[in-house]
Amino acid sequence: MSRFRRISFIACLFTLSLQHVSAVDIADIRIPEEAILEDGTELKLNGAGVLKKFFMKIYIGALYLPQRLSNAEQILGTEQHNRVALHILYKELSRENIATALHKSFENNLSATEFNELTDEISLFLDSLPHRIIKGDTVSIDYQPGSGTTISINGKLRGVVDGKFFNRALLAIWLGENSVSPALKAALLDIHKQYSE
Repeated sequence: MSRFRRISFIACLFTLSLQHVSAVDIADIRIPEEAILEDGTELKLNGAGVLKKFFMKIYIGALYLPQRLSNAEQILGTEQHNRVALHILYKELSRENIATALHKSFENNLSATEFNELTDEISLFLDSLPHRIIKGDTVSIDYQPGSGTTISINGKLRGVVDGKFFNRALLAIWLGENSVSPALKAALLDIHKQYSE
């Protein structure tokens, strides 16, 4: 086998391997390889990983996009269908604690002007949260261009927030320069890092 054919063969095997690592078990949770939004759009698992705080596993975050991308700025700068799925691992998270953490994340990733312009949208999003989220719950945050961002808990719709700029601000919580976790950000951007906990 010539060197060129050998390289081509290896490249082909590598490409095939990528197609089969899109679903994985993390912390005993099976992360689906695809997500289908309400309008029928099919999304692919881009990456997934665990958010840890003080050595405690809080949730598994999974990012779904129309096609896999590894550049955070490109994802944030492109209006496209997307889903962020959060599989809760911690025993119980109160609405107050979640809202406080999210509010801080919005502030950390937005300028003062941007934050003020999105005050109503952020409040609407936080108001959609339940009084508590417990271990085993799944939070789905879906964006459909023209329809806004929907928030569902275990498949039950909790709220809808309009606007592409809000969705960008929301994604920045996990993908922004001041993301909630550099390790989780890396996992969401690289399918091969999704095994990391």
